[in-house]
Amino acid sequence: MIIRTLAAAAVLTLSGFATAQANTTEDIKTCIAAMKEKTPDAEFSFKKKSGASVSKLKFEMKTADGSTKDVVCKVRRGEVLELDMDV
Repeated sequence: MIIRTLAAAAVLTLSGFATAQANTTEDIKTCIAAMKEKTPDAEFSFKKKSGASVSKLKFEMKTADGSTKDVVCKVRRGEVLELDMDV
């Protein structure tokens, strides 16, 4: 009985992790699409994510001339709330 309970808890934990991972991937894609709209020639690399209900994603932007700068994108439920490319 204890083994079944532990196995069920492990499955629920792993499924929650998979959902969070999928949400992060979707948030990254949403932010990159918004950033590409503003600077189509730049390249972006994801650095880190923080926040709960509003995800704050940090990226590094490399422009066509080779300079780099940080970009912050705030997303909630698949919608970009704020895009700060002047960080």
